[in-house]
Amino acid sequence: MNDLEATDEQTAEIIREAVQSGQTHGYGSFKTKLGRGARWMPIIEGLERDVLVIHTVRETAGPDAKIMIDTNSGGTLNTTKETLRQCADVGIYWFEEPFHEQRSLVQDLHEFIEKNGYGTYIADGESSPPKNFFDMVKAGWIDVVQQDFRLEGLTWWKATAARIEPWGALCGPHCWHSVIERYAHAHFAASVPHYTMLEAAPAETPGIVPDTPGTGFDIDPDVLEQGVKAEDGFRIPS
Repeated sequence: MNDLEATDEQTAEIIREAVQSGQTHGYGSFKTKLGRGARWMPIIEGLERDVLVIHTVRETAGPDAKIMIDTNSGGTLNTTKETLRQCADVGIYWFEEPFHEQRSLVQDLHEFIEKNGYGTYIADGESSPPKNFFDMVKAGWIDVVQQDFRLEGLTWWKATAARIEPWGALCGPHCWHSVIERYAHAHFAASVPHYTMLEAAPAETPGIVPDTPGTGFDIDPDVLEQGVKAEDGFRIPS
């Protein structure tokens, strides 16, 4: 949300540059943060800015990109519906954490999406989901399960993938701020038929060599030695 003090024209340029930067790194689909009107801007102005951002992402990314949106549980049922109405032409792939997972609200949103034929998935579960979370998944109201991959781990996710597959739900574990984790995550993604998207951002971790079998990786010894010899480097005796 680095556009809060920008004009609409400046915001569009900020978003275009962000998408183009992602494209240069090989990314073909994009997710954007929403909820400006929940805290940082007046309600209507913030909603209008969210809509502008979504349309700008679509226009810049092109017609084949999947566009995801995420309010980190900062929206309401009504703001969520209005966002979908104003972005019906975008073809939003998923709406992530639109609001806190209250059963009646999630069911209402799911029915609203179906009634209007938006084809948008509801993605949720990343942040401390309630005990009845999987009841909502089983009912078909939550389409993409997103519990954090580092928090739950590979074993939990393999069991959960098997659990939700008969319900028609998709796997989309939360994955952020860890380049190393992506290698294990990618192996998991390749192991289940109902995996959807792996969230990531351009980043580099020098010395990681992910070409070993399984989910392991090696560390380039030359890069490791450079780190040890650096001014703040150290080695722990074995």
